[in-house]
Amino acid sequence: MSLNPLKRSFDTMMAMLKVKELSEDAIMTTDSPSQSFMSTDSGAMDIDNENDPKYSGRDVHRLSSSHLGTQSTQHVNTFIVDQHGSHDSTSTTGQTLNTFQYFADLPSKVRLLIWSFAAPAARTRFLELHTYNTIDHTPRLRYIPPLPPLFSTNQEARSFSIAHEGGEIVTFTSSTFTDLLSFHGRKIGEPEDEEEEEKGFYFNFNLDIIWLSVRFTAACNTTETLRLTTLSSILPPTTLSRIRRLLISYSGIDSYALIGPLLRPYSHLTTLYLCMNDERVRENVKTLLMKGIPAKGAMADKLRSMIEQAEAEETDDEEESEENEKERLAVRQWRRVLEVDTKLGE
Repeated sequence: MSLNPLKRSFDTMMAMLKVKELSEDAIMTTDSPSQSFMSTDSGAMDIDNENDPKYSGRDVHRLSSSHLGTQSTQHVNTFIVDQHGSHDSTSTTGQTLNTFQYFADLPSKVRLLIWSFAAPAARTRFLELHTYNTIDHTPRLRYIPPLPPLFSTNQEARSFSIAHEGGEIVTFTSSTFTDLLSFHGRKIGEPEDEEEEEKGFYFNFNLDIIWLSVRFTAACNTTETLRLTTLSSILPPTTLSRIRRLLISYSGIDSYALIGPLLRPYSHLTTLYLCMNDERVRENVKTLLMKGIPAKGAMADKLRSMIEQAEAEETDDEEESEENEKERLAVRQWRRVLEVDTKLGE
């Protein structure tokens, strides 16, 4: 095999990547709740517009199989045009650079270097759980914003992206769930390769926020307590204990009387957000909210009070170590319960 085509293609790619290195990613990177949310008293939070295909979070169950093959190609072509300021995306041979057939022949260190240039900076994502399935006891997922294209390029790119973003693959307790990480609806019985026998979804416990939205079930009529109960049943206790930020949409039909004990497994939960403007909430609840009923901050205060009351009545867990107990109680000292608005539908 002649090395000239390989060298020309590689030089072109490295030149493209060098330009990208100089152009910093403008996407927000944050680990601070105050940068992610604004309370209902001071404004609303900007999240990608769900109705705009350009910015919407992508439902991982609703993309056809063609996206896996075309998404990364489109990304590369757009990048060539934008970064070089030219609409000429042809090689020295006059052929369009839609593919790079020698990529697999590159040394692994070079491939990883290329992935590192192509990967955006880690950032906060909202992981919406919706349309809970009572047959296999799993919800569908939507990342806001969507996961980078490298997550659906190939196994090597996906593994690199997971490490680069600082997250990990989290599994449900159910053994018969759909592959939520797949971008083209592949089922658990149809693995991409032997290394993907155990399915799961990507999550960064330090950055990401789980969102239990109103459409957690298709009927959109579940209380916050029921959604939290379901979440506690489909994730292992070790996973629940690592969740730091949780967003639950306000339903208008929950008394919160039973929600306190449900939060005990969430030993590292630092912030519980109550979304007050979920577009799918029932119309009568939406009307009351527009009239200022309940008053701003009232539901967060009620929820906080119910949680603290339940915690005051707790008994010691004999199986919990003294160190874990101290850590759990320390987290509670500065845990927050906040009402927030999101801007998903604007």
